[in-house]
Amino acid sequence: MIGVIILGIVLAVSAVYASDVIENYQAGKTGLDAWTPTSSLGTYIGAGIFGGLTAGLSTLVVSCGYMGFTAIGLDVFFGAFSNVIGDGIGALIDNQPYGFKEAGTSLFYGAISSGATSLVKFGVHRFNLNKFNALNGRGKKIAMESIFDVSTHNALKIYQQGAYRATRQFTNHLFKYSDVSSNTTGFLIDLMSMRMGA
Repeated sequence: MIGVIILGIVLAVSAVYASDVIENYQAGKTGLDAWTPTSSLGTYIGAGIFGGLTAGLSTLVVSCGYMGFTAIGLDVFFGAFSNVIGDGIGALIDNQPYGFKEAGTSLFYGAISSGATSLVKFGVHRFNLNKFNALNGRGKKIAMESIFDVSTHNALKIYQQGAYRATRQFTNHLFKYSDVSSNTTGFLIDLMSMRMGA
């Protein structure tokens, strides 16, 4: 969980920095000047709070057993309000006004970012599940060896018991590659929202 939160913070802050660099180059800056951060301290801290909260809460949603559209809905809700918290604290640090209009903008972009990230994550989950379900019995038993890192004999026992779908190893298998794809999606959307002046 801590690793996921740290990654969320790093990606959100990186999106702000990437936006700064792009803006610097567009302004004609070169060399070290082009790579110098220009956003305020509050903007960076607010982005980090948003990234950490959404990453942690999204992981918690899965840990509690929520999947599919329910989980996506929860991610959208948590993402929207996490962005309000992050932007609000950022505005407080920068001594900037933060009213209903600003909060509404934060809600919108937080929901969009978290929703898109969650859609990709659970899309990968669904793809991996369909791929596993399409295997015949022998194929599933072979897959068990890799998923549970066990011998062929033990893989057969796990398969015959039938409770493997509820295990953490199987859940992790279904979310394989989802972190890379969903985090990339989140980074790009955060970057776009920064470029749009969110």
